[in-house]
Amino acid sequence: MARFAERLQDTRETSGLTLRQLSRRSGFSPATLSTAESGRRLPSWDVTAAFVAGCGETDTGRWRGLWEAAREEAAGAGAPPSAGEAEQADGRTPGPDGPNTDRTADGPPAGTDADPAVTPRRGLLRRTWPMAVVALISSAATALGLLLATPADKSLPAAQDGSDPKPYDCPADATNLDQVPVVLPQETVIDGRVQPSGTVLGTVTLRHSARCGGAWSRFDPDGTVFTQPNQGTVTTRAVRTSDGTYTQFHLGHIDQSYADLLLTGIGCVEAHATVTVANDGVTAEGVTQCLPKLA
Repeated sequence: MARFAERLQDTRETSGLTLRQLSRRSGFSPATLSTAESGRRLPSWDVTAAFVAGCGETDTGRWRGLWEAAREEAAGAGAPPSAGEAEQADGRTPGPDGPNTDRTADGPPAGTDADPAVTPRRGLLRRTWPMAVVALISSAATALGLLLATPADKSLPAAQDGSDPKPYDCPADATNLDQVPVVLPQETVIDGRVQPSGTVLGTVTLRHSARCGGAWSRFDPDGTVFTQPNQGTVTTRAVRTSDGTYTQFHLGHIDQSYADLLLTGIGCVEAHATVTVANDGVTAEGVTQCLPKLA
């Protein structure tokens, strides 16, 4: 079963896809896909088939044979049975905007993990402002988005707060406005090794697309510190300080991660990343400058 999980992981890495990208192709959440390639339990055939198809594999018969062999091996070793279709279906997160509408993987639902005021869709938070002011700001932001954001997929509306930047091809002209390290605040053990205070766990970058009229946060882990993805979790957040609006993505393991877009026409945006070490719950955070500054 462990060898089968390694095959899945090798296939994904060869395809060049992150778990989140594969999630969008397969229709299963990053948490379900991560479990499939972790070797902790054998995935169902539905998950396996969607996994390999999303990676571009076309030889379904070969993978079916590998999966059945792994199932027999797991049964002989007394390992937990593969999750059934009904259970694995919980790994799917379809919605009106496609998979991962809640932008949360293997963690508490967006809108419930940090602040009860966060709305359930895309983790957007707004302070209590007079309704007229909010409406005026929203209208201005929408108008700016219509002028600047032309989605790569012509069926998509103009980019707005909470849009995933990739379908809009925002990375095509993106620049890094600021980048800071995420530094361990105290000594702790990661993957069986003592890491001293000051160890850089990764970097958080504020990405900006003039074409899309917005910015987002991206976290890139340091692969020399986290050699196993299950050694911690990461939460990326983009915050527009002028009105308190933010987007957030929580990933239940260590991998590259990014939060959704925030329009910058009404204020600058900060990029945040918080890494929590699985061993003892130590957290490290990085926060960029609030950019771009309005004239």
